[in-house]
Amino acid sequence: MVALQGIPSRHLDITKGPAVITIGSVHGGVRGNIIPDEVEMVGTIRTFDGETRELLHTKLRSTVQALAEANGATATVTIKPYAPVVRNDPKLLWKMMPTLRWAAGDDKGMEASLITGAEDFAFYQQSIPGLYLLLGVNDPGVAYGEAPSNHSPFFDVNEAALITGVRALVGFALDYAEAATDK
Repeated sequence: MVALQGIPSRHLDITKGPAVITIGSVHGGVRGNIIPDEVEMVGTIRTFDGETRELLHTKLRSTVQALAEANGATATVTIKPYAPVVRNDPKLLWKMMPTLRWAAGDDKGMEASLITGAEDFAFYQQSIPGLYLLLGVNDPGVAYGEAPSNHSPFFDVNEAALITGVRALVGFALDYAEAATDK
């Protein structure tokens, strides 16, 4: 696993964009003192562009094959494509910033740094310009990035923050209706 997770830092130019391989699940064997005849490892690959993703896939396959061969084993690598990279449309974001500031408050709207989330929303963005927004549901007084992530067992939602999301969606709908009637 360490060899796989080290591929991005050792074989990619990460100054061009972050990339990660995470093995999140390993299944094999039924007893601690018996070498299993089969092991399955499941994980995720996150990148910010298709070229890096393809390079990572190639290096992952060759590393797995080399490790298996070095240990007298065979290996099969199956990579199931999930979703393209989510990217907000810059023109749409610029156009909707006044609405977002209205919804969240002038001092709260911010552009988040890159995140390696994988969302099927990106398929919509291949057809039409879109915005993927992070609402920010921390408790009052907890700064951005300090609360447990939504994949943590300690994640908690400040439901009072949900009104900001409703306001943003209502604002977007009103902006769209106004633009449609101006034509």
